[in-house]
This record gives sequence, C-alpha cells and structure tokens, in this order.
Amino acid sequence: METPLHANAFAGSATREGIQTVADFFRTQPFARLGAILSFKTTFPADLTPLPAIARVLQQRIVDIARRSPFDSLGIIFESSQRADPLITQAFQGLKLEADGRPIPVDCYFMPKSAHEPALEVADFVMHSVGRQARQNLAKRGVFVPDFKAVFHSVDPKLVSFMEVTSITANE
Repeated sequence: METPLHANAFAGSATREGIQTVADFFRTQPFARLGAILSFKTTFPADLTPLPAIARVLQQRIVDIARRSPFDSLGIIFESSQRADPLITQAFQGLKLEADGRPIPVDCYFMPKSAHEPALEVADFVMHSVGRQARQNLAKRGVFVPDFKAVFHSVDPKLVSFMEVTSITANE
C-alpha cells in the first residue's frame, strides 16, 4: 500500500535517503514549476489585498512559462479549502492567456488534499520550498535552502518562473 506524501509532514520525519529521493525527483523530471510569494513585509496600495495581488503575479509566471514551453490548453488545480475556494475563484476569474494572438483555454479546478493526487502532492512540495525560501529571505537574502534549490535551480531555466514580491504600486 502506498502512503500519501505530504511536504509539511515530510520535513519533520524524512530520512536522508528520503530527502535525496525527493530531490532527485525534482532534478530529473522536466515539468514546469512556478512560484510567487508575498511576505508580511510586502507593501500594497490601499485598494489591493494579498490574494488578488498574488493571483496577478502567478498569472504572469504562467505567461512566462507559456512563452518558453508552448501548450494548447491549461488546467490549474488548487488544493481545495472551504474558506479559500471562493476567494481563489474570484481572484482567478477571467484569467486569459494567448500565444501569438491565439487564445489558450484556461480551466481552474479544486481538489481536496484527501484525493491523494500525486500532482497535487508535487505542487505541495513546490509550495513548501517557496515558503521555506521566503522565510530564509527574511533572515538573509542570497542563501538558498536545499529544497528550493532542488525544485527551482536543478532544471532547465525554461521550465522555471519564480518571483518574490516586495512592493506593489497602483498604476495611475
């Protein structure tokens, strides 16, 4: 029987061999990975809240990947949360992508963690590496934590888009 792997629990109980196995997975699998983070130090205009802001940044990360790795359609899967689902739906409403003037269909879905879907668990590892890097950046910039390096630094740069947002200004 296979046991679901959760990034949050993995960090506290992983063996050196387990850590190496996960790092090797990210180093050898050629899939796109993207991330965007805000921190409690990120500044916003008064009329913008964090979720719509990060949604816009994530949309741009998707566009970055799309420019380098053409595709015909996009499905975005969010980990389902009773509290966050309506907020995410609103923030990503109207997401549109184009490639050379041709629209790319975008569909957003929600999936519960209990589904134990491997792709959702991989995304959880990506997200946790981004979060750990964000905490590291608050302490000292320029030092990358091992899981962030395994996820973002070990593959073709065409498959990676990451941004830390420190300030957002309003367009006049």
